[in-house]
Amino acid sequence: MELSIMSTSMFSVRSIVGLGLIGAALLSACGGGGVEGSSAQAEGPVGSMRPGIQGELMIGVLYPFSGTSSANYDSRERYIRQAVAEINAAGGVNGKTLGYMVRDTKAGTTEGSEAQIGEYLDLVNAGCFGVIGPLTSAEALLLAPTIIKTGVPVVATGPSTTDLDTMDRGTPSVFYRLIVSNSFSGGVAAQIARRDGKATVAIIHSDDSFGVSARDNFSKSFVARGGVVLASSSFKAGKTSDFAAVVSQAMSGGRPDAIYIAAQSAEAVGLSKDLASGVAKPRPSMYAASSLSTSQFVTTADASVVEGMTIMGADNNPKRPEYLAFADLFTQAYGTPPDVGISPSGYDAVYLFALAAQAGGSTDKASVAKWLRPVSRPDTASPLKITPGQFGLALKNPGKDWDYEGAKTAVNWDARGDLSTGSFIVYSVKRNSAGQLALVQVDQVAPD
Repeated sequence: MELSIMSTSMFSVRSIVGLGLIGAALLSACGGGGVEGSSAQAEGPVGSMRPGIQGELMIGVLYPFSGTSSANYDSRERYIRQAVAEINAAGGVNGKTLGYMVRDTKAGTTEGSEAQIGEYLDLVNAGCFGVIGPLTSAEALLLAPTIIKTGVPVVATGPSTTDLDTMDRGTPSVFYRLIVSNSFSGGVAAQIARRDGKATVAIIHSDDSFGVSARDNFSKSFVARGGVVLASSSFKAGKTSDFAAVVSQAMSGGRPDAIYIAAQSAEAVGLSKDLASGVAKPRPSMYAASSLSTSQFVTTADASVVEGMTIMGADNNPKRPEYLAFADLFTQAYGTPPDVGISPSGYDAVYLFALAAQAGGSTDKASVAKWLRPVSRPDTASPLKITPGQFGLALKNPGKDWDYEGAKTAVNWDARGDLSTGSFIVYSVKRNSAGQLALVQVDQVAPD
């Protein structure tokens, strides 16, 4: 496994096979040979890919480090690092140390769309028994056939497109999601807008599967609740500037009570600039999909547009006891709390993979796929609840019905690998005591 932590996108397993001496030297330079359980092991500077952690058993991480979907990569990677460190400190998986390696999907770029299947196969060929990611719907749809063909299970952390709702995922499923489908989240956003008294809306969305499915489900729910969609305007996914024509199209049906935005962070930051210049004050109320529930978006978008915006937060409830336990562990390790709005789904994915491998006594791909669902949910009358930081409790209770209650969500996967329970956090963008814009939780809503 001397190449197991080569995580910068300039390297791949295919391109460096046979260069063992170089790989070993780089491994040593990266400092990834240790598995003492420290979350700060080989921490690298903020903005770097970081070398991961070498272990006897490896998980792959398939996230966008560059491209328009790369916001908050550092926080997401640290969540994964934290979980790996906790599991190793508890005794590892089947008595072996756990590690992970990273590949960059470059989501939102032409290079990324062409390269991400190869990056996934790099992780598979390097011996990873499971893969965390991808983060976006477009990536998931592109990768799904390859994932099913290889059979190495994936826990995807961000793809909410409804196109995945009916897609074949194998038996047992090898494609799991830690985010609810747009069929729920778009509907809940419309539910909130109508509850707020908004009668008309304009929708602005990316033209990929994520944006289109969010538009369709928001529109369907809004109209079913008696609202009127005045206009819908789309833009090419990955676009980050020059949205004047998009804004003009959105306003072509008349001035709406509200504008609903379904976009990735970098896209929406650019969009906010043209909304500020193209829509006169007082502007319509702004609503947005959960992809924008990040501090990066809130602090870089045009303040006059984002202040007061209502943003969905999927089911990452920062008031849940399990989230608070995770946040305490993370703060102890890094000296700073987790980013509000950045889902700890990667942390949960590590725990679920580790529990599945432990429950089945194997990292064989078929065994891991078989056990992922059972360890996520109560399947007997007396399940043993496992929460963040409690991998050791599972080790002390072999053969029990483990029920992982994660930092992000209770999980409880259905047979397809989708969340069967959950609610939605509602954030409002407000100024804090220092006068800075920040996400503030104002509600928690279950689909009606």
